Amino acid sequence: MDPIILSGLDTEKYRHPMETNAFERLRNTRGLQKIVNKFHEIGLEQNMKWQYLSSCVRVTNNNFSHLLFLSAKAAEILQVQYVPELYIRRSDHLEGISIGVEEPLIILSSEAVEKLSNQELLFVLGREMAHIEHQHTLYKEIGLIFPELIEAFSVVTLGLSSILSAGLKYALYNWDMTSELTADRGGLLACQDWQTCVSFLAKLAGWPQNYWSSINLAEFQDQARKFKDAQSSFDKIVNYMLGDNSFAIARLKELIDWTDAGDYDALILKSKAFNKI
Repeated sequence: MDPIILSGLDTEKYRHPMETNAFERLRNTRGLQKIVNKFHEIGLEQNMKWQYLSSCVRVTNNNFSHLLFLSAKAAEILQVQYVPELYIRRSDHLEGISIGVEEPLIILSSEAVEKLSNQELLFVLGREMAHIEHQHTLYKEIGLIFPELIEAFSVVTLGLSSILSAGLKYALYNWDMTSELTADRGGLLACQDWQTCVSFLAKLAGWPQNYWSSINLAEFQDQARKFKDAQSSFDKIVNYMLGDNSFAIARLKELIDWTDAGDYDALILKSKAFNKI
């Protein structure tokens, strides 16, 4: 069944509360505005765009036109007014990324384009549309280059002590992780297929490709349901120290909790009623 267009969708209705809280803490973290100002002052976004686009393939009607169709479809479903340009870059990760504040664009990994189904790609594109609609791109860009920014412009130049820079980095990291929970909700709303979400997250978690045709979705969901969230500050700091991690199991558990609570169905039903008007 084709996904319905979510007419009247309010983006705040699917923002994850953990992201709301994490962003409030980030916004109140000392030093954030100085970093944002420096980011704009020295034109880092333009530089980041240049670096990405210098090694990406642009998606057009003549190259990978099915991706343009899926991108436009995700934008229509999620009521995104600005359809970002789409690119592909060589990467072994199953991912998409969004960059750009004023004129955002989406970059898909070659691994995702080659190995994901159209439904899974719709999920990935929906996630990136959600990032854009919730204005995540600025802080995600800052998070990507924060270590280099600190190294290049010393804490003294930025007006930050080493303690403040560490606290800001930690706040950025925690917000970044929670922003993915909001994006996952956007992905589900875009594809509107539960099995697609579970399948994608199973692959992201490390399900070997040779066994993708026989992913045990029920077992994987059961694993996610039994997953215990880390609550203590120590656990959060350890997660921060571990660095790059997909958190696929934890993310699936959050999606399960959201759908079990009925919030996903409520948004779908509200849009169906809106579409009948």
